[in-house]
Amino acid sequence: MIGRMSVAILAMALMASGAEADPAKLAPACPKEDGRIEGPYVPTKEAAAKIYLIVGQAMFPKLFPTLRKKYPIVSVDDEGEKWSVGQSSPPPKKAQYTDKKGNQYIVVSAGGGMLNMSIDKCTSTISEMSFAR
Repeated sequence: MIGRMSVAILAMALMASGAEADPAKLAPACPKEDGRIEGPYVPTKEAAAKIYLIVGQAMFPKLFPTLRKKYPIVSVDDEGEKWSVGQSSPPPKKAQYTDKKGNQYIVVSAGGGMLNMSIDKCTSTISEMSFAR
């Protein structure tokens, strides 16, 4: 299992790679501790998505590839001091149609099973991890 330090190191590497332009717009004011690198350690949506994928694969090596096929879209929502990250399936190719008999149908998608987590922007701490129902 990935420890906090490993995730922090990964987050710093992603931050150094410059994953998204102008991260200062999204960055909360992170406290500076003596002897520590100033955060945020996860400044961008792209960095949060990469952490999500790596942690999901590391924690659930047999299950996660199946979830990635079923829910290939990684969505990252900015919630101020943290990122809310999850998966979703693509929208149906045809959301509404009429069959040969004139019956109209609307296609909806329901269910769960995808992995969700929150990632703190300043510390890279992962919390609120769950599978959707």
